[in-house]
Amino acid sequence: MFKNGIIDKAVDLWTSGSKAQEFLGEQSQDSIYETSNFVMRDKGRQKKVAKYASEDLESLLNLNSDKHIKVKLSSDNLKFFNIDSK
Repeated sequence: MFKNGIIDKAVDLWTSGSKAQEFLGEQSQDSIYETSNFVMRDKGRQKKVAKYASEDLESLLNLNSDKHIKVKLSSDNLKFFNIDSK
């Protein structure tokens, strides 16, 4: 009888812990989704993304080229969308 009580308590503890982890995981995903949406709507951040993407793409295109290719992207050239699932 004493052993069964300990086993029941251990199972209850494990089950409540996994439910808490599941709840926290869901809340974290919701927070990540909302934060991503907030950040993507920020025009200043969009401009920075376009700037860095231009620089990186230009560097990549000019790695093995005798010609110097210029790249100029603006936030209007890019489509921002949320890949974090809700």
